[in-house]
Amino acid sequence: MNKRPNLFTYIFTLITALVCFICPLAASAADLSVPGSLTLVCVSDGVSLPGMEWSIFRVGTHSPYGEFYLDGDFADYPVTFDDLSVSAMTSAAETLEMYTKTDSISPLATLATDAGGKAVFENLELGIYLLSGSSVQVEGSIYTPNAFLVEIADDSDEVYNMTSYPKFSVEEIPGYGESEYSIEKIWRNDEGYSVRPDSVTIEIYADSVLYDTVVLDESNNWSYAWTGKVECEWSVKEINIDKDYTVAYTSAGKAFSIVNSMTASTVTTVTTTGTTTPPNQDIPQTGLLWWPVPVLAFAGIVLVVIGIKVGAKEKE
Repeated sequence: MNKRPNLFTYIFTLITALVCFICPLAASAADLSVPGSLTLVCVSDGVSLPGMEWSIFRVGTHSPYGEFYLDGDFADYPVTFDDLSVSAMTSAAETLEMYTKTDSISPLATLATDAGGKAVFENLELGIYLLSGSSVQVEGSIYTPNAFLVEIADDSDEVYNMTSYPKFSVEEIPGYGESEYSIEKIWRNDEGYSVRPDSVTIEIYADSVLYDTVVLDESNNWSYAWTGKVECEWSVKEINIDKDYTVAYTSAGKAFSIVNSMTASTVTTVTTTGTTTPPNQDIPQTGLLWWPVPVLAFAGIVLVVIGIKVGAKEKE
């Protein structure tokens, strides 16, 4: 008489099958050490833009759970990727670009476009990058590039190559002199809560050098205006941002806006507990796959249930 396989044999066979299935998938995770490249093509309405300097900064990464978050030199800035819409990502890029200027953050590399308007950044590891460009004068006009974010991602090739086509604003070459500039503070999502500070402090920079420091509050309608040289590159920075808010910088010509939005976690904790301390969350290290853990845990529970049933049948 043939002996029936015992419970251990069933369990061992199922676990072996699961491991054989999961391990190759875990091994296929993106390798951050594999170099990638990013090609910029700078052409506006058929006009190539040679000599445009671009700086590239690695600002964040993509977790195995599909979340984007800042790291490295940018880890502590109150900027989130919760909203991945085009407008939100454009605002995030402009905000991070502002920090690179006011805080003098060094780029990974800086390149100028060639005669055809192209520049190629090579040996880039996987991650999220900020591209910030300088204005150039071509045929009587000034072309100013918009900062943007791009992800060098796993596309299943040995080398991760991407091509981007930046956008530009175009204006006539201004003369020398002075013009009026302004800052406006905008508050969002904090109506009805008592966490808004009484005032905020703003630093104003001319060509990345601190020019002035001003305080905005209700007495000046959360705004300020000044007269400055048009040949300077102006930027602004809010300092000591309250932990309950994220920040976004936008500009339209010579008008700057600083938007402070109450974080979703603050809204939740204020509503439910009366506190403003969000729960701690551990972010998995890049390159690790955590999803097999719950899969194997569930598989273990299933195997226990199967074992109990098989054992009961054998007793019968």
